[in-house]
Amino acid sequence: MKVGVIDCSVAPVRVNRAAGMLATDGLSLPGVGNFADCARLLHEGGWTTALRDAVQGYKRPLQGVCVGMRLLAIRVDNQRAVDAVCQALVPVGAR
Repeated sequence: MKVGVIDCSVAPVRVNRAAGMLATDGLSLPGVGNFADCARLLHEGGWTTALRDAVQGYKRPLQGVCVGMRLLAIRVDNQRAVDAVCQALVPVGAR
């Protein structure tokens, strides 16, 4: 698969530890896969609190793509245990 990315003269930084988010100017949370699995991995990896701190405390801009956006929503319809997995960082509902 080839994906086109618009060149805005910025260098992407891969963040593989939650603490690494503090070294960025903004964040993009991609999403590929199952909602529940992604939510579980975020929680187990210590990303949930770190994401909330980065966005709400440090005011980092945040973009969610596909499942990433659903993980950030305040409410996700048709998901089991939704209260346990939604980050509620974006005041929208998702399906």
